[in-house]
Amino acid sequence: GFAKSTFAASNAVFRDMSSILIDRSGNRVANESGPAAAVREVMLEQPDQTLFLLMDQANWEKFHETNKASNILTDKEADRWLANNGKTTPIFIKNDNIKAAAETAGIDGDALVATVERYNSFVAKGVDEDFGRKDKGLSMSIGEGPYYIVEQKPRYATTLGGLKTSTNFEVYDENEQPIPGLYAVGELVAGPQGNDSMPGANNGWAFTSGHTAGKILSELVK
Repeated sequence: GFAKSTFAASNAVFRDMSSILIDRSGNRVANESGPAAAVREVMLEQPDQTLFLLMDQANWEKFHETNKASNILTDKEADRWLANNGKTTPIFIKNDNIKAAAETAGIDGDALVATVERYNSFVAKGVDEDFGRKDKGLSMSIGEGPYYIVEQKPRYATTLGGLKTSTNFEVYDENEQPIPGLYAVGELVAGPQGNDSMPGANNGWAFTSGHTAGKILSELVK
């Protein structure tokens, strides 16, 4: 009953096209092409921790093709969810009319129409006066329909925290004394990523800590 992660596809239409992120009041809530962590914080503030992508036809095509290329969604899944038209989760809405699409998703339709007009005026001026979206993310207006609304929810990708170790990757006990013969590397070790988990950083830390611990252990074996 849960949607799959569309993170890459969402970014593709935020940073290169004109999709906008809205709340149930029909208002934009963030710089869509800004840091993902900032968008997440706004999402978590929502009563149901849900925001929505609004896309015109051109944006939808980019969104869907990016998902398919990443093996996230198939044509069959997308068609089935669009056919459900918001009756079941995940919420995928398609309509020729922005207001009607919004109301099907439980979003204020009149407010969303006004939001789209305001956003397009920013594109025309080249300045996002509300959230500072810029560059390629502000180069394209929201254009012809049909229009699509897709729910966006937070997800857990990794956990943060773990075992405390010495700089030689020796695992500490509760008194912060090394446990003889016990070592830990990679995501099992607490702290290297601070309070967020960035794509690629997990792999870099795994390789680096594993390589370093391997050198230490090889010396001990000698």
